[in-house]
Amino acid sequence: MTMHTASDIAHWLCMSPTCTKMNSVGDKSCKRCDAELAEGAKALSVGIDEIGECEGINSDGNPVWKLREPEAMDFSEARASTTYVRG
Repeated sequence: MTMHTASDIAHWLCMSPTCTKMNSVGDKSCKRCDAELAEGAKALSVGIDEIGECEGINSDGNPVWKLREPEAMDFSEARASTTYVRG
C-alpha cells in the first residue's frame, strides 16, 4: 500500500459535504462537483481519521498516512436474486 501525505489525502477526497468523489493528487477542483479541493490542514480537520491513521513524519517533515482498506461488501444475495432474460 502506498503511503500518502496529508496533502495527497486532501486532494484525493472532495471536501464538499454533498459529494463523495475521489480525485487525483494534483487536481485543483473536484471532477464531479467542481468544488475547490481542500489543502492538507482542512482535510485533517474534517474527520480524516475515519479513513486512515498517521504513522509518523517523513524526511520532508510531512505526516505519513496509512489509509484503511475499504469495507468489503457482500453482493452474493444480490447476484442470486438477479433474473437474466434471454432475448
